[in-house]
Amino acid sequence: MDVKKTTFDSLTDDDQEGHEHYESKEEILETFSRYYNTKITPDTELQIVKFELLA
Repeated sequence: MDVKKTTFDSLTDDDQEGHEHYESKEEILETFSRYYNTKITPDTELQIVKFELLA
């Protein structure tokens, strides 16, 4: 398992691999603001957790 702390403004293509595709960073901010019912800005911190599912 890998955990990375970053901000929305610092998201890379690798960070977004395997997730929903967004046309712009603005679309990401608007979408996550709706998901969490709070204002998400480029400086909002988040954690990315990558893991491998073992059967």
